[in-house]
Amino acid sequence: MTTTPDVQASRTRLSRAARQLNEYHNLIEQHMRDGEPYAVEVENPHPLTGEGHVYLKLKPLGHEIPAVLADFLSSLRIALDYSVRALAELSGTAPTPSHQFPIETDRKTLFSRHLTPDGAARPKGWLQGLTHGLGVIESNQPFNLAPDDPRADPLALLQRFSNTAKHREPITHYIISHGRSTLEIEPKQNLLPATLDFAGLAFARGERAHACTFRYTYPFPDNVRAQVGLNLEVLIVDPELERKHPRGALTELSTLDSMYHRVATIINLIASVTI
Repeated sequence: MTTTPDVQASRTRLSRAARQLNEYHNLIEQHMRDGEPYAVEVENPHPLTGEGHVYLKLKPLGHEIPAVLADFLSSLRIALDYSVRALAELSGTAPTPSHQFPIETDRKTLFSRHLTPDGAARPKGWLQGLTHGLGVIESNQPFNLAPDDPRADPLALLQRFSNTAKHREPITHYIISHGRSTLEIEPKQNLLPATLDFAGLAFARGERAHACTFRYTYPFPDNVRAQVGLNLEVLIVDPELERKHPRGALTELSTLDSMYHRVATIINLIASVTI
């Protein structure tokens, strides 16, 4: 008789992750739709030079969006770990808290920590006691599926983001501007030509960003008003790179969908293991 692993616990967590991801995207859309997600602040012309400034300050993202993202990441990680428990049961081994799905970006680490050189489970690794499904785990490692840049693989990103969420640190969100932007400054009289002075403005943690320097000829007005229109996109920051170079670690939200689909694929592959 053919026997397959019972991955129902993983599928339940995966279904929860799908709902959490949908909720997360809806919250992001709502935040961006409820009025402008930034405030425009104007510094009136200096009384001697006639030079003034426009600043933009991000509307706080709040706590709900990062919390839902953390729940999503946790659900994916747990779904993977439950699949290893299912393989342990299939192998006749009692599942323990140490049974986890390893995610490694280089082959050497996987084989030194979890697998022997011939591909068997190490007795003290996360896969201890497993005799089935080890090939699925190895073949779906980042170093196999993204050999040119394993650290950019969705599974490797899941590992880093979920570790951050596990330690109760909120994932940093940036809002960046790209594409066409508009600027209107009033009053027009005596105003010299002015343009937005950034190519890709990024906000983080409610910081105030300089958007424009403008200049008037005398007499200078004292009631300058500005309207700024931006094409905005929300990104998340790779926690591994955040402290070193935050704006070089920006990650598109579509990566979250890639994480989900990768985990779903792995669960399906493990479900197809037979003995």
